Amino acid sequence: MTTVTTQKVAANLGTITPEQIGKCTKDFDALTGLNFYRVENERGDRDASGKVVEYMVWYDKKGFHCQCPSGKRGFANVTHPSGVCKHCRWAVAASIEERIALAEMAARDSLLIINGEVASKEEYTRVMTSEKAIDYTAQPRQIPAFSILRK
Repeated sequence: MTTVTTQKVAANLGTITPEQIGKCTKDFDALTGLNFYRVENERGDRDASGKVVEYMVWYDKKGFHCQCPSGKRGFANVTHPSGVCKHCRWAVAASIEERIALAEMAARDSLLIINGEVASKEEYTRVMTSEKAIDYTAQPRQIPAFSILRK
């Protein structure tokens, strides 16, 4: 059996909806150092305690793993060109969306909003290098205490 790579899955995502990506939650196991996704089941099934059934999806040197029935059988029944179950495909799509969002945020490290509009680079420079900065070390103005009693 050949190892299915993230590139193969990403190339064969097909049509994945925002709702399906929304069923994926990135998680981290501090004890093992394992990054994985918790993927809710599609039908909304609940376990005996009333919690939505989630499948753990992760990738390692051996390839993709999923705790769904198909994943427990090593994806032997999967006919999709990606070679993995839908939970793995959804997790890969969520991971791609996350990387794109992080790249966009990094590109906008100098984001400034003025009156609801994104400021230009010139406006950003003017505001950030302004000499009229607020002095947070100044002592606050002392207001005399109010008393209704006269002296």
